[in-house]
Amino acid sequence: MNKTVYPNGEHFSRDDKRTGVNNNICVCGTSGTGKTRSCIIPNMLELSGNYIVTDPKGFLYKKYKKYYEDNGYDVKRISFIHPSESVCYNPLAFVHSTHDIQKLAYSFVKADKSSNTHNDPYWDEQALFLINSVFAYLIDCEKVDEIEELPANLNSAINYIRKANERSLVAARRDAISFVKQQPSNMYVYEVALDNFVIQYGESFASKQYKNILSAPEKTYSTIVTAALSKFSSLETDELAAMLEKNDINIKDFVNSKSIYFVEVSDTDSSMNLLINIFFTQMLNALCEYADTKCKNGRLPRDVIFIMDDFPSYYITDFDKIINNIRSRGISTIITTQTLKQLSNVYPNGDAIVSNCDTLLFMGTNDYETAVLISQRTNKPKYEILNMPINTSYIIRRGAQPQFVQNADTEELIESYYI
Repeated sequence: MNKTVYPNGEHFSRDDKRTGVNNNICVCGTSGTGKTRSCIIPNMLELSGNYIVTDPKGFLYKKYKKYYEDNGYDVKRISFIHPSESVCYNPLAFVHSTHDIQKLAYSFVKADKSSNTHNDPYWDEQALFLINSVFAYLIDCEKVDEIEELPANLNSAINYIRKANERSLVAARRDAISFVKQQPSNMYVYEVALDNFVIQYGESFASKQYKNILSAPEKTYSTIVTAALSKFSSLETDELAAMLEKNDINIKDFVNSKSIYFVEVSDTDSSMNLLINIFFTQMLNALCEYADTKCKNGRLPRDVIFIMDDFPSYYITDFDKIINNIRSRGISTIITTQTLKQLSNVYPNGDAIVSNCDTLLFMGTNDYETAVLISQRTNKPKYEILNMPINTSYIIRRGAQPQFVQNADTEELIESYYI
C-alpha cells in the first residue's frame, strides 16, 4: 500500500515528501502495449488512497467492484455511457458562489460547437446572460416565498429557458407588475417568474444578468432563447434527465472514508464530453477547495488519485494549470495516451501536462514525433525507440536515470492482489 507500481512489477514509494518526486504519471504507448493491464489496474488495486477512475468500457467497475467492497470502499458508478445505471450527478450542487455560476454557464456556452451561433459571438454573449440568470435564479429562488421552489438542477434550468420563449417578452414586461399584485400565489408561472424576480430582487446577480437582455426586441429575444437552449441539446434525453435530477456525490464523504468512483466515459462517442469536462473540473476544484478550507495543513485526509485512461478522448478545462497545483493537497493523476502528439492535439499545452508528471512510463510507439521526444529523454537513438521489443518499457523518473525494463507477467501481477 501507498506504493506506485511500474510495468516491471517494481514498487516506488508514494511519500512525495520523502522522495521529492510528485506522484503524477504519464503512461504513453500505442494500442495493445498494455497500458491498462500493466499500469492502470495494478495501481488501482494497490489501495493507496481514494480513486476517481475513468472506465471507457465499463470493464473495471464490473470486474473490481467486489474487490473494493471487500476492502471497505464505498463504490459508486458514474456512467456517461449508460446514465440509467448511474448514480445521480447534479452540476448545480457544486455551485456555491457567483463565480461558480459563471464558470458553469461559461462551460456550456463556450464548449458547444454544434450550433452556428459561435460564428457570431453576440449570440453566445447574450445566451450567457440568460443562462447565468437562470442558474443564479434557481440557486436563489428560496428567497422568494411566493415562488414555487423548483429543484436547482439542469432539468429545471432547461425548462426555464424553454418556457421563457412561450410568451412575448413585451407582454411579460407589461403584465409583470399587475400580475404580481393580482395573483401573488401564482408567481411560479415560468414565463413571468424571472421578470417578477427582477422586480423584487433587482440587485441580485440573477436580476442583473437578466436585465442585460430585457431591452432586446422580441425577435432578438427569441433568438437568444434558442441560442441558450442549443447549449443543452446533448442533455435532453430521459436517461440523462433522471441522472441529473439530484446529486449522490458528496465531497466530504468521499475524502473522509475509503471511496472509489468509476466514471464510465465513451472512447468512441464524444456527445457527452461537455458533461464529462464539467464533472472532472468540478471534482478537481471541489477537492482543492476542501483541502484549502477544511483540512489541516491544506492536505486531504486521504490521498486522491485520478486514474484517467485514454486521457485525450475528453477535455478537462485548465488541466495544465490544475496539475501544477494539486501535489500539496494530496491529489495526483495517472494519465494514459497513445502518443504525446495525441495529447497535444487535445490539450494545446500538453507539454506542460507531461512536464508536471515526474514519472513517464513509455511502452512503445509507431509515432515518429513521440519517438524523437523519448529519444531525447532516454539518450537513445530514434530507431531503438521505434523498434523496442514487445513487452518492454522505459521508466523515466525525475532524479533518476531512465530504466529499460521487461514488463512483468500481468496476470500474475494482478492476481497477487487477491492473495
